[in-house]
Amino acid sequence: MFLFKKLVSPLLFPLPVSVLLLLAGVLLLWSGRRKRAGVLAVTLGTGLLLLFSSPFFPGWALRRLEQQYPYYTPAAAAGREVKWVVVLSGGSNDDPSLPLTGRLSPESIARLVEGIRIARQHPGARLFLTGGVPESIRPESHLLRELSIDLGFPRERIVIEGKTRDTEEQAVAIRQVVGRDAFVLVTSASHMARSVALCRRQGLEPIPAPTAHRIRRAMRREPLTLRKLYPSVYYLDAATTLVYERLGLLWARLRGNA
Repeated sequence: MFLFKKLVSPLLFPLPVSVLLLLAGVLLLWSGRRKRAGVLAVTLGTGLLLLFSSPFFPGWALRRLEQQYPYYTPAAAAGREVKWVVVLSGGSNDDPSLPLTGRLSPESIARLVEGIRIARQHPGARLFLTGGVPESIRPESHLLRELSIDLGFPRERIVIEGKTRDTEEQAVAIRQVVGRDAFVLVTSASHMARSVALCRRQGLEPIPAPTAHRIRRAMRREPLTLRKLYPSVYYLDAATTLVYERLGLLWARLRGNA
């Protein structure tokens, strides 16, 4: 099921959907048959590509998703004694020619730095690093621990697990390790809604600490220029993140896990 999910879900992302529609349309037009269907497919594929690569829809929708939870301050604990700061992994690779900061994805690094920052605000809390990447020889949590130590965080305050492959499995691992202790959950802002839902399904009540925001308020206040109307890979990637998170939450709910 895990492999099926990983293989099928990318086909539903904005770029593959648009390209498949365009290819289907071109083939129909070249065949000389069903030209109306071909024109419709090309028009729809082009329209979707323009929609998802423009700043308007992806920027608005992703910002709504990212702003569901405010960034963390100690006041968010509301008097609860924070025992754990949990960092969800965000991707890595196994290229030995790269430094640690090159083997961890930018999202993983942002999550880790935020986790360390929060853990230092709670001297009695331990840092729980999650993540085992299927394509990787070394679990991502091992790389996160190594970078944490290099950044000066005490080794004795770090706990890791290296077997989980996705957020659902990480939520189960959190319940097994953290139990009923109060904990701060650190992940990307776009990933937080799904992560909180999966944790609550496990009977947990995380204190959200979103980071790595993609859409900032200042971006919306910038004056509208012709350049901003150009299709952009940045917003196409933002749209992909949005679709990925919505599909992930839908999948979890269909299976009764969120």
